[in-house]
Amino acid sequence: APLQFPELGSNVAAGFRDAAGESVLEGADVVVRARIENQRLAAVPMEGNAIVASPGGPDQDFDVTLHVSTQMPHDLRSAAVKTFGWPAERVRVVSPHVGGAFGGKAGLVAEHAAVTAAALQLGRPVKWVETRSENMQGMPHGRGQVQYAELGLRSGGEIVGLRCRVVGDTGAYAGFGGGLALSFTRMMAQGVYHIPWISYDGVAVLTNTTPVGAFRGAGRPE
Repeated sequence: APLQFPELGSNVAAGFRDAAGESVLEGADVVVRARIENQRLAAVPMEGNAIVASPGGPDQDFDVTLHVSTQMPHDLRSAAVKTFGWPAERVRVVSPHVGGAFGGKAGLVAEHAAVTAAALQLGRPVKWVETRSENMQGMPHGRGQVQYAELGLRSGGEIVGLRCRVVGDTGAYAGFGGGLALSFTRMMAQGVYHIPWISYDGVAVLTNTTPVGAFRGAGRPE
């Protein structure tokens, strides 16, 4: 595949290999192998991303007020404070009724920052509302994993061990979603079963697609 960032020399954003490897299958009478693809999903909330950034005046309590459709207003404020270097008490975030989110409206996105910067530079409120097409392309997608699993079983029905190799598609930029294949999916590999030994290899790879983020469970349903 073409390199997303040629200067890195690889599309691998992060990864690890479990030293146990195939040893977790020792003693199995049969090994069942499967390739499972969790396809990309779009959150598609009824209401897409939207924000109104209003700069404050010298006689007002806040330097900026952000009316924004977000499921995490406190995290968004923390990110805005860090991005622009403001005191936290000078930033006001108002989250009205949110027309759906499902993980896609978590935290500060690039458009939020751009609108806020424009409002401060112009000294007047600036509004941005994405179109449905922009929402499908820009809001983080979910899932996007290919999983290779080997399950060792005894003839009596007992599970000996499970070996997993999971490739996570991070999209063009490795943000929150880049770590899902390395963290939450790994954490849930056992499911509801008693599995004595689990070996898990995980890798997050860059692609020329929409970045992957949280969506309805964020790595756990996969």
